[in-house]
Amino acid sequence: MLLKIALSVVAIGMGQAALAGQEACTNWLDGTFWQSAASSDVAECLAGEIAVNGRTSHGETPLHLAVEHGRSPAILRMLLERGADPDLTDEKGRTPLHVAAESAVDAAVPVTLLAWGADVEAALPGDTCEWPRRLCATRPLHLAAGRSDGIDIAAALIVAGADPDAEDEAGNRPLHLAASIGATEAVRLLLQAGATHDASDFDGETALHAAARQPEDVIQVISLLLERGLSPDTPDDDEGVTPLILGTRYSTEPAAVHLLLKASETPCYADEKGRAALMMWDDNDRLARDDSYWALHEECLKAE
Repeated sequence: MLLKIALSVVAIGMGQAALAGQEACTNWLDGTFWQSAASSDVAECLAGEIAVNGRTSHGETPLHLAVEHGRSPAILRMLLERGADPDLTDEKGRTPLHVAAESAVDAAVPVTLLAWGADVEAALPGDTCEWPRRLCATRPLHLAAGRSDGIDIAAALIVAGADPDAEDEAGNRPLHLAASIGATEAVRLLLQAGATHDASDFDGETALHAAARQPEDVIQVISLLLERGLSPDTPDDDEGVTPLILGTRYSTEPAAVHLLLKASETPCYADEKGRAALMMWDDNDRLARDDSYWALHEECLKAE
């Protein structure tokens, strides 16, 4: 009798567990499932009649959701082995590899997707750029290069054949994006991978323009780009703005401006709107008027 009771209790427990698992699988296309899903949860859902390439209302597949919520490469492999398509896109045109390039912390995530045939050069549609970000990235490498912690992800993409000179809709290359956030190691990686150091975007801006526009944390990037031969005197194609003018306008770091000034051959140059480095420095309350400022002041006064 006791044995029968014990077996009944076990059976009830197993039935309740199965029911709970079935209920969990009803959230298969819900982020709440993927926030905490373990391999056993996914395996249980895959054992039933589950839509491995189903879509949310925003077009995300289970593979998108698994990557977005940081699930392990093992779980990704389970989905891929069951037939998940790594190149399906959501409403923004993102593949799971785009999501990984933008948010994954483990390079094994994009490596897993790439091993199953994910397109390393998949490009987002041009109308998906979102403000307030000035630069919109269209390929996975753009997204990884635009992350301060994206060096391992970027390296994995490059090994898989990502083009370090790929242009986005504005003509920005991964080097522009890495430079714009002061990602020194990413800049170095891209240059070693063959990125064109002096490439310009569609406005004629180089990676040095992108770095000089940032208020802080770009000293090492500026130094590296100058060592590669980029000039702080290169005007863009829009209004003739140079990296030096941008640096004195936006920087809060005197050391960054000092690097640009030291490399400049025409520090008193004015762009098409009459803006010069000294004028921008005058207007930049966050940049101290140090000895370099006064030396520039004297030089430009004599040049008038």
